[in-house]
Amino acid sequence: LFALVLIAGWKYGTASTKELFPDVTIPGMYVSVLYPGISAREMEKLVSRPIEDAVADVEGVAHIFSTSKESISFTWLELEPDADQDKAVLDVQARVNEIRGELPPDIETPVVRGGKMMMPVIRVALVGVKDGDPHQLRRTGKLLKEKLEGLAAVDEVMASGIKERQIRVVVDPLKLEAYGVSVGQVAQALRARNRNLPGGSIKAGKREFVLRAMAEYQSTDDLRNVVVVKSPDGKHVRVRHLAMVKDTFQDPVTGGWVDGKPGVVLNILKHLQRELNLTYL
Repeated sequence: LFALVLIAGWKYGTASTKELFPDVTIPGMYVSVLYPGISAREMEKLVSRPIEDAVADVEGVAHIFSTSKESISFTWLELEPDADQDKAVLDVQARVNEIRGELPPDIETPVVRGGKMMMPVIRVALVGVKDGDPHQLRRTGKLLKEKLEGLAAVDEVMASGIKERQIRVVVDPLKLEAYGVSVGQVAQALRARNRNLPGGSIKAGKREFVLRAMAEYQSTDDLRNVVVVKSPDGKHVRVRHLAMVKDTFQDPVTGGWVDGKPGVVLNILKHLQRELNLTYL
């Protein structure tokens, strides 16, 4: 009898599917709101936070996660395992309706839907050394995200803390006046230098231009030396004579923090019924 049990156990073990990262789904619901033309920061302040506050104590809600992007607010409510999802959806809808008058009047009607979310099977965290290069952290995070997305078993990689590069050109009104140059001439020179950029890539304010889609290889020195006004004697007026050029980052849509330090966090979701193997990444 003992031998039979061992044999049966061995045959079951060899025949059964072994999965290091099993499929896990979490019941919940989402609230999505569209507000065209509004920045991510304003979406968070005007829409996402009020919704979070309104639904925080709904019965059955375990955790709340929100993402604010330009023109859209998305709030995910994770439910307790034994929660009544249908009732929770109705309760959340009622709370959102109650605060509708406190939200901006131009938003589109908030959408509340029940559903399930795939739970990340692996979370990868990257953090730079003290006073490390933030550009290197960003490049490493983007490269790793692209490699992970290339794996057949990976459905999605959700990234937090990857900041998009942003070049700011801050003009000095006094220097513009001294050289007899207009803000429009500076904008035109920048667009001419960056022919690969769409027109909306340069955001012009009273004193500042934001270049949102700079090529990775392009240096700020290239921009400082862009000619704004040509002179027959070769004493051209360049951007550096009129403005400061700063190589900075956009505010990330979602921040990444690792042990209290700014970093990059990658949440990996796998395809259902596929085994995830990171050995050869």
